[in-house]
Amino acid sequence: MDKNSDNLDHLLSQFFSSNDCETFKDNLRFADEQFRLHQPKSSVSIEQIKANLAGTISARSFFSLRYQIPAAAAAVIVTAASVFFIFHNDQYRSRITAHQWQSSNLAVDDIDLLQIRNDIESISSELSNCQQNDNSELANSLTELENDFIDLDKNFWKG
Repeated sequence: MDKNSDNLDHLLSQFFSSNDCETFKDNLRFADEQFRLHQPKSSVSIEQIKANLAGTISARSFFSLRYQIPAAAAAVIVTAASVFFIFHNDQYRSRITAHQWQSSNLAVDDIDLLQIRNDIESISSELSNCQQNDNSELANSLTELENDFIDLDKNFWKG
């Protein structure tokens, strides 16, 4: 307490004269006494407060678990049901047949892929022919082949 009193004296001396400091300290002591006299005596002990807090905390955790477990179970059920319905819908089934799935050469078994492969080979052979012959007529066909390549590329990514 003596250190607190010294700190208070030092602080008050920065704002008040020595007489005013003493008057202000007397007023503080009087206010502190009045505050303590009018403070009601607590009939609740610290042990009772701790017991009340422990009961409240355990009740909250019980209620939170009581509602969280069924909510988590419902979320799992809804997720499983939605996955089941999505993957058993014909719209989302694979377009690859069982024969194609088991095939070791998908390029031969898939007709669409085979057609695209043949188109690419024919355009490639025409390009090589165009590069060998340097005529203006062949240059026009080269431009036409490039446009065919662009169209083929667009059709390929569209499916």
